[in-house]
Formats: sequence, structure tokens, C-alpha cells
Amino acid sequence: QQQQPQYAAEQRQSSFDYRPNRDGAGRTNGETKNLLSEYALVAEAAKRAQMAVLMRDLEGVEL
Repeated sequence: QQQQPQYAAEQRQSSFDYRPNRDGAGRTNGETKNLLSEYALVAEAAKRAQMAVLMRDLEGVEL
């Protein structure tokens, strides 16, 4: 009989009733803005590197 209530509790916990803790939501806005700024810098650097490689490869092409 003791296993049955424990099994019922496990079923209740495994059901999809997830409620995230939203205390302090928005507090990391500055961190997110910095991360997106850094991501934009990395994306710009990648684009420039890609264009540099493309230009290097096309230098030898004759039309």
C-alpha cells in the first residue's frame, strides 16, 4: 500500500505541468543586449573573412 501513493506522486511529478520561475525576468536584459552585440561583431567578422577568401580565390580567374 505504501508503494501506491508513491507511484501516484511520481505520476503527478512526471505530468507536463511545468511552471518556470519568472522572478527577475528582464533583469538580464543588459546581458542579452551585450551578447547580441558581440554576436553581431562575430557575424560581421565572419562575413568579412568570407569575402576576403572569395576575393583571394577570384584573383586568379581570367575571363
